[in-house]
Amino acid sequence: MPFSESLKDEVKRKSHFRCCICRNYFVEVHHIIPQAENGPDDIDNAAPLCPTCHDSFGNNPDKRRTIRQMRDQWYELCAKSETNPDVLQFSTKLDGLYTEFQTLRLDQEKQNATLNDMRSLFSAFYETQAQQMQQVGTIGDLIVASGIVTSGSVPPQGYGTTLGVTCKACGQYVYGYSAKYCSNCGTKLP
Repeated sequence: MPFSESLKDEVKRKSHFRCCICRNYFVEVHHIIPQAENGPDDIDNAAPLCPTCHDSFGNNPDKRRTIRQMRDQWYELCAKSETNPDVLQFSTKLDGLYTEFQTLRLDQEKQNATLNDMRSLFSAFYETQAQQMQQVGTIGDLIVASGIVTSGSVPPQGYGTTLGVTCKACGQYVYGYSAKYCSNCGTKLP
């Protein structure tokens, strides 16, 4: 019996829609212990692999332990890092289009329409990313734009205090040398 759709969705979300080995998109949910060997259809036996890694590692019994370890490490890393909502929305849509594309392999017209949808999604996403990058004036702005850190009440450990300024009105720490207004209260910054 194959994995349920809800289990596949859970695995993909836990992995931020990326392969636990190479970090590429377009993941498939792989049975670590194959169904032919009575591998269960549960979350512990599931691993997010891209088609290439699925082909390269999936059928190798010597790699099962490695796949499980890499999956667990990737889940841990994903759990620690919050995904930018734009990236999560993009990943969810892209995964849906990829799944749709796989089911349409024989219907060339629908396949072309789905490819055009994917092309449009990539174009819009990268255009937005480019616009955000044009607004980056400093390394602090780049860190905020990349989603590594966001505004907060204190600078994160390891980033020092030179990446931004604390708003005198509300105490909010605003990252970026070129920030002109507090992201919390809107007060003009020094």
